[in-house]
Amino acid sequence: MDDVVTMLSRWGLEVGQVRRRIDRAPDARERERWHALGRLAQGWSAATVAEALERAAPPLGAGVAAFRAQGPPAVSFDRTGGSPRRDRR
Repeated sequence: MDDVVTMLSRWGLEVGQVRRRIDRAPDARERERWHALGRLAQGWSAATVAEALERAAPPLGAGVAAFRAQGPPAVSFDRTGGSPRRDRR
C-alpha cells in the first residue's frame, strides 16, 4: 500500500485525487485503470484488485509499472485499432 501511495505522491497525486480521476475518465478503460490504482493505494492486493475487476493480474502489474515510470499519461487509453466508435446520439 505505502509503495502505491508513494508512487502516487511522486506524480503529485493523493488518493482522493485518484477518485476524482475515476469519475472524470473519458472512457471505461481509463476509469478501470484509475480504479485499480485507487484500490491498490487503499491496501488491496493486486490479486484482489484483478479479481474485482475481472482481469488477470499480469496486465494489472504491467499497468502499475507503466504508471510508476510514466505517471498519469500511462493511464490514458489510446484506441489503436478496431472499428470506430459509433456516435451515441
